[in-house]
Amino acid sequence: MNYKTDCMMQLFHHTNPVKGEANMNPKRKTIDVKTLLDSANFQLKRTDKFASKDYKRAISDMIEDVLMKTGNYSGFGFADNNDCKYDSDGYYNRFYYYSDNLKKK
Repeated sequence: MNYKTDCMMQLFHHTNPVKGEANMNPKRKTIDVKTLLDSANFQLKRTDKFASKDYKRAISDMIEDVLMKTGNYSGFGFADNNDCKYDSDGYYNRFYYYSDNLKKK
């Protein structure tokens, strides 16, 4: 047994890491797009040392993908229009707009 194999087995077979038993019927959980967008906008607003440019880039990539795939993309705005040069720290200090569909929820 090795770490990579064990992790892949847990990922694809929903194996209980302690007992080694396969769970063929895991609970399925979903989250609505508005809740995810709220969370993404909160994370992108952060200014602490852990909210790096790369962290915010990943959040932006994730939420843009979700919004596009669900038909809810309505653009974004910069937190500071004077600090929005491409790939600068300020470029990812942004917020995503709520689509009309999400505003109704």
